Amino acid sequence: MDRPRLGDAVDHPRLGLEGPGLRDDHPAGRAAGDPPEYQEAAMVDGATAWRRFRHITLPLLSPSTFFVVVISLINGFQVFDQVQIMTGGGPGGATQVVVSQIYDLTFRYGRAGAASALSWLLFALVLLVTIVQIRGQKRWVTYG
Repeated sequence: MDRPRLGDAVDHPRLGLEGPGLRDDHPAGRAAGDPPEYQEAAMVDGATAWRRFRHITLPLLSPSTFFVVVISLINGFQVFDQVQIMTGGGPGGATQVVVSQIYDLTFRYGRAGAASALSWLLFALVLLVTIVQIRGQKRWVTYG
């Protein structure tokens, strides 16, 4: 086995950008389902590249974009391992996130009750953000 190089850390799945929509090989991130007939019809009608993108490509990608946004926000609220490994909360708590605060309350300070309450608040916040996004999707997500 070769020694790891400096650039290998970026390719590591736990250190680089991860999750749905953030990788090139995720099927929701591609416009593979974009039928060429729509683009051809728009070109025949004289639509510019911007109009084709705005009125054909974006609406066809909106369901997968919605999925990627929801999952990415949920993952963002739950980030823990990268912060813990790289900075441990950082100098003076500068990189402290909610999940690492829950971890510290439980294992460093022995305050499991406070950590449990903070966990429920995190759950409520994620649920609220998800509900707002699901209700908002009716205005910008096109199915069909």
